[in-house]
Amino acid sequence: MLLHPDEQKWVEQELARLTNSEAPEVAFSCLCRSHTGNYERVAWRAMRHPREAAYYLSGREEQTTTLTALQNQLAHVAQELQISQTRLENAQRLASVGSWELDMITHDLWWSAEIYRVFEVNPNETNASLQLFRTMVHPDDRAAVSAAFSAAIANRTPYTITHRLLFPAGRVKYVSEQAFIAYDSTGTALKAIGTMQDITAWQEAENDLRRKDAAVAASLNGIAMTDLDGLLTYVNQSFLDLWGYDQTDQVLGRPAISFWDSAEHAAEVIRSIREDSKWMGELLARRTDGQQRAIQVSASLFHDALGSPLGMVASFQDITEAKRIQAQFLQAQKMESIGRLAGGVAHDFNNLLTVMKGYLDLAMLSLNLDDPLVHDLSQVSKAIDSAAGLTQQLLAFSRRQLIMPQVISLNAVIVRVQRMLLRLLGEDIELQTILDPELASVRFDPGQCEQIIINLAVNARDAMPYGGKLTIETTHVELDEAYIRQHNEEIRPGNYVLLAVSDNGVGMSKEVLANLFEPFFTTKDQGKGTGLGLAMVYGAVSQNGGRIEVYSEPNAGTTVKLYLPPAEMSESTIEQPKAATTLPRGNQTIVLVEDDEMVRTLATRLLIAQGYRVFAFRDGPAALRIVGAMNDPIDLLITDVILPGMNGRILAEELQALRPSIRVLFTSGYTSNVIAHHGILEEDIEFLPKPYSIDQLLQRVGELL
Repeated sequence: MLLHPDEQKWVEQELARLTNSEAPEVAFSCLCRSHTGNYERVAWRAMRHPREAAYYLSGREEQTTTLTALQNQLAHVAQELQISQTRLENAQRLASVGSWELDMITHDLWWSAEIYRVFEVNPNETNASLQLFRTMVHPDDRAAVSAAFSAAIANRTPYTITHRLLFPAGRVKYVSEQAFIAYDSTGTALKAIGTMQDITAWQEAENDLRRKDAAVAASLNGIAMTDLDGLLTYVNQSFLDLWGYDQTDQVLGRPAISFWDSAEHAAEVIRSIREDSKWMGELLARRTDGQQRAIQVSASLFHDALGSPLGMVASFQDITEAKRIQAQFLQAQKMESIGRLAGGVAHDFNNLLTVMKGYLDLAMLSLNLDDPLVHDLSQVSKAIDSAAGLTQQLLAFSRRQLIMPQVISLNAVIVRVQRMLLRLLGEDIELQTILDPELASVRFDPGQCEQIIINLAVNARDAMPYGGKLTIETTHVELDEAYIRQHNEEIRPGNYVLLAVSDNGVGMSKEVLANLFEPFFTTKDQGKGTGLGLAMVYGAVSQNGGRIEVYSEPNAGTTVKLYLPPAEMSESTIEQPKAATTLPRGNQTIVLVEDDEMVRTLATRLLIAQGYRVFAFRDGPAALRIVGAMNDPIDLLITDVILPGMNGRILAEELQALRPSIRVLFTSGYTSNVIAHHGILEEDIEFLPKPYSIDQLLQRVGELL
């Protein structure tokens, strides 16, 4: 249609009102020529484009419709447009998604209301601008945002990026932007039209999930998840390490129960989790290298947001080492209890044995050698020695036996006891010794070493009731760090002297091996064994810094290996007791301190009978009080180690302060580490263990005086 010439100026004035922003829209009517050539009045409504220099123009022939009706229709259209705009803004606000347009020619920027809300600025006070946008972007992300937008233009690809906005006080928002670039026919970029979504809540939730994932992945405990059928869907690195796998694809999809030593037990656990939603306990796992490990398991169901179960999650902790330490602690407690019992028994019982043996020796001295009572009393003496040995075995097991280590040769000890072993073993057992001629010396109590060899030989004999072969072997071995870790031992890696005793007897089951070193545990018939032999061996070897290892299977024999640290000295020396034909006599002055009246009376009688001058006391304070007032020379102090009120060590120190030249002989059936360190006698300490004989007491006194 063509505008009538007479109305052109008037129409231009109306449209100018829009250009000058006097009104958002105008409505007017004018004459226009139709396609038939006739002029007809047409009603028009014009609205300004909100962002561009353009107009929306609509019109129709004005026939019966009045101008008022046309204006009403235009008002209705405007109302619908406003409703649509409101709906769009609400939708953007609910989704936290705003829209924007950038004129690539003029760099003018337009934001929707939601963009202003994301930026937390007032649209009535702030205009959209690229400068404001760049200021809001986190400084660490500005280069990435600029590079992504430049790449989208250069490559004609969509612009997509997630970045941060920085607010006062360091507060941060995460936003996700997407846009496309509009080009003209020449390829010139005209507009960038895009959206911005506030994803802070999602990003923080994802970051929290990432932190939790990292914690699970780095956990020292094995973590695994399964579906409701018990098939593995997730494992962390610790789970793989626990079972000895390298890659997750080696385990994912496999049934969880296939990782346990007992699949039946594991299946019961899974059923329990399904029924009770959780389970805690221990399972025995088998690694890929065949090792069995004790595993503490804590498992439960996990659910979706509606509460429906999705699968199972479990935490696995290797408690093998903890159980070993716990067993060691229980063993230590047991040894401590037995040690306390043995110490109390040894102190009192050995005093009684000392009196018995002393008076028995006196009685035998008064008899002729051909007297029939000599034989009977000899048997009583042997019984006393056996009783003393039993007490020593208890102390040895609990590592409270007082020992006097010397640098010795194991080979020499074995050669010395070999004749005795032949008598003990009998004719139906062959004894073979394989001794390393270059064997290093060890530091060990000689008597204790002999007792260990005899104990092991007797046990081997009893394991070969129909005869067999006993082999005693010595050599050098090196225990490296890998061996120490594998056996969970508390000894240092390095070179050791090995004493191995092997038999081809009936062997032992795993159950017997587990209790082998328990005190009073024995597989022998009643009356044929105390159950203290191997317990004594264990305690003695441990007390001397070594370790013991037993290999045995039913019907395949047994090998006991003792690993002992080599002595620092290269030459072996074994002190032999000095032979004496007659009991020594003297006239020196001796102070005797003994709390047991019977022992005190006996020792006083024996010493006086040999010519010595004796001052006997029950306790240390009484001895110090009397001796301090004496002017007589005093040559020797004989004192029990365990005394009421003041122990023998303190008494000796106090008395030596008064009489520096006095010699000291300690005697006791149980020292309680007063003159020893962890059961090893201190250097330069003279000690006579109870029960002692007349000969032993007088010989030691004679040596010291």
